[in-house]
Parts: sequence; C-alpha cells; structure tokens
Amino acid sequence: MNLVAAAGGVLKYGYWCGQRTIIGDIPMGASEVFDNTGAKFVIMDGAGFFDAADGDDEILFGWAICGAFTCGTTNGDTLVPVDTSLNSIYIIPADDTVSNALIGKVGSLIRDTNRQRFDVATNNGDNLFVHAVDISNQLVAVSMVAAVRNESTI
Repeated sequence: MNLVAAAGGVLKYGYWCGQRTIIGDIPMGASEVFDNTGAKFVIMDGAGFFDAADGDDEILFGWAICGAFTCGTTNGDTLVPVDTSLNSIYIIPADDTVSNALIGKVGSLIRDTNRQRFDVATNNGDNLFVHAVDISNQLVAVSMVAAVRNESTI
C-alpha cells in the first residue's frame, strides 16, 4: 500500500486515521526533543512528567501533537496536547526494510538522535501494532497496543 498517496500525496509522519482522544496541557519532562523526521510517542516518567518514548518502553501513553521543538529546561515548563487513543493510526518511518509480513504483528520503537522509528528487527517493548506497510517508502501504519498491567495487592 502506498501510504504517502493514502495520506494525500504528501509524506508526513503522524496521525493518519482512526478515532482520536486528545487531552491537552500534558506536562513534559525537561529538555525533551521532538523531531519531525519520526514518531512522537510519549511515556509517563516516574515523576509524573512525560518523556519521548525509547525502544525499551513497554507502555506508551500517547502521541505528542507538536512540531519539531525542544521542551523547556525544567520539568513541567512545557505543556503539550497528547492523543491517547488506541484507535488512532499513525504513519511512521521504519529503521529497516519493511515487508507485508509485518502486517498484523506487534513491534517496538527505536530511538536514535531524537528520532523515533519502528524497529523492524527487534521487539523490545511490543507496544505498536502494524496495520499497513509502504514498501517503497519504508513506512508503517501503527497504533499503540493496549497495556496489560499486573497489579499486586498489599
């Protein structure tokens, strides 16, 4: 599938389709960097602020709705709206050659130099579900996977 054509003929990483749930004014962590050449998935850190997700993060909170920028130098200085819907599908770049065999599989993010991409070979977090691939442009259409949380009682 040509995801660029399906998205209106312009290569743009980000929201493609599906029901969105956008919440605003999410406090971001200090000095978080978002790049327009990749995804913008975020996680909640231990202090209650939101950081750009890395490859080892298993639970994604949502997609930061923003352009390319760097957050302020103090936790909570920067507020960003976030799409938390599991039904939102995003077009993001892959880090390697994609094939139709990825469709219907779960995989992970990889982050290098502030750029988030779909990790074709490694499944660290298994936090993204692949809906479609664009072989010619090395893109995947993904949604967040619902987190399974094991709670313990005291």
